[in-house]
Amino acid sequence: MIPSKDKILYIDDENENLVGFKYVFKKQYTVFTALSAAEGWRILDENPEIKVILTDQRMPNVSGIQFLEKVAMQYPDICRIIVTAYTDVQEIIEAINKGKIYQFIKKPWDKDEVKIIIDNAISSYNLKADNQRLLNSLKDSNLKLEEMNRNLEIAVIKRTKEIELKNIQLEENGLNLERLVRQRTLELEVAKQKAEESDRLKSAFLSNISHEIRTPMNAIMGFSELLLCDKCNPDEKMEFKQQIIANSQALLRIIDDIIDISQIEADQIDLNSSDFDLHVLFDELHKSFEEEKKTYGRKNIIIIPEKPGDPNLYITTDRLRLHQILSNLMSNALKFTEEGQVTYGYKIINKDKNKPFLQFHIQDTGIGIPSDAHSYIFDRFRKADITNHKLFSGTGLGLFICKNLIDKFGGELWLESEVGKGTTFYFTIPFIPGNKKTTKKNPYIYSKDDVMFYS
Repeated sequence: MIPSKDKILYIDDENENLVGFKYVFKKQYTVFTALSAAEGWRILDENPEIKVILTDQRMPNVSGIQFLEKVAMQYPDICRIIVTAYTDVQEIIEAINKGKIYQFIKKPWDKDEVKIIIDNAISSYNLKADNQRLLNSLKDSNLKLEEMNRNLEIAVIKRTKEIELKNIQLEENGLNLERLVRQRTLELEVAKQKAEESDRLKSAFLSNISHEIRTPMNAIMGFSELLLCDKCNPDEKMEFKQQIIANSQALLRIIDDIIDISQIEADQIDLNSSDFDLHVLFDELHKSFEEEKKTYGRKNIIIIPEKPGDPNLYITTDRLRLHQILSNLMSNALKFTEEGQVTYGYKIINKDKNKPFLQFHIQDTGIGIPSDAHSYIFDRFRKADITNHKLFSGTGLGLFICKNLIDKFGGELWLESEVGKGTTFYFTIPFIPGNKKTTKKNPYIYSKDDVMFYS
């Protein structure tokens, strides 16, 4: 389908001008011509879709400016162009203002220039028409929307009143029954949740603790039988003894964890403060974990104690529980680090209205803990699910115990970790300076093989 051409009207009292104009532009536009304003008005009334009017400025009876002024009042959207031979700029400007002219063309005109002016005028007309259609459409849409909103408001008000009446009736008829149902439903839901949680924790704990107890027990029994072998040389027997001792300690730690859990659940853990040298405790941990590296096959791991400040730092707190916290966190760090180093240390900080605290850190270069595990890593029986790594032993109680002990101290426990780069655990306890004179002998004794026992 051939698209229709845009319609334009040219008015001039000289016929040869009209003939020439129509001949030049008939291929591009549908051209209407008129010799007078009256004839032009008749054509315009019959063809309201005309987009552009060109008129000579000087015509008999009605001038081009007068004609365009009337057009501006009745057909304001049509683009109006004046064709003039005047050379006085001021007269041209006055003519343009009176007729609200879009553009003017000076005689003699250039066809290319005129075509550009007409095309621009048509584009302007189309843009105005599109805008007007959009505005009309928006107005219609707004009117429809307003009507819909009014109808909706009426329906909502009516429906709301109906619902309110029904609710009043229901409340009057079933208030007591609803209260009893809610109460009984809540009781059943709480009971169900407690039962499910109890069963889940019980199953998880029994399954895990059974495996953790059997592992050191099997080692103790196996190496004990090997000690009875007459063919074993003294070095082998010493190795067997050390394995029995190490696994006995592991078993003892599991039992201690179970006891601590029961005490935590019953809120029966009490702190027993004493004065001691923190640096001595650090030295004991260093010596102990230098031996424990062998248990995990981590002989190449470097364990670095960081002891800032003076050679000695005497503090007052529960030595046994602080040792337990540090030992648990360092044991985890060593277990999950295959190469690199484990660093532990402290610093004194002020917080809570300048109340001093000891802030400890245990940093490793191990496999790290996924960010989604940070929210539950301190829960009972929970261990981080680290994919693409072997399974590591453990009851899942250590961090839970540490968290509760640190809470008992009045401190905080948190971590920073990135998978594949390592983990740093931080915790704080109140800093209470100790007295060297009242410092007791450390509660640890060592065998001739420097294997640590708990007194």
